[in-house]
Amino acid sequence: MPAHVIHVGQDYWHRLQVLQSAGLHVEQCRDLQALQLTLRTGTDPHAILLAASPDLNPAQVMELVRPVTKCPVILFSTGKIVPDPKRYDLVVHPLTDPSLWLAEVRETIRKSEALRAHSEQVRGDSIVVRETSEKSRRDSSELRRAAREERERTERLIKPRRQDGE
Repeated sequence: MPAHVIHVGQDYWHRLQVLQSAGLHVEQCRDLQALQLTLRTGTDPHAILLAASPDLNPAQVMELVRPVTKCPVILFSTGKIVPDPKRYDLVVHPLTDPSLWLAEVRETIRKSEALRAHSEQVRGDSIVVRETSEKSRRDSSELRRAAREERERTERLIKPRRQDGE
């Protein structure tokens, strides 16, 4: 199944053709409104690709994207916009060779998918641990109750003997 990516912004550099020819399923959102509509459909892309431009503020895109999906966000920067690399999973600088940035995009998606799979495994394991812990608590509570009842029964049996012996 090909990776599904959402390209946000204008495609001045013809990256859509490169992505599609590489076998990725690309959904184009030219502006924030289109992206918002796309995300409301429940689509869960493998990555969101932002084409920075004067018409598109990457910070606004991040505010819209992060509450909805944890997929990697890849910024295609311009010379005018100097991005904070910590805010994005990958920053592709202008004039980067397409074969290089395409390989980096694929690797970012691969790492993200591996992390998602690991996270799902950990979530599944934690459910099992939680269920086991709850059962252990119930069993322990039952054992404490049984021990208390046994202690009370023993005390009742011993008490009359003590009174007789006094």
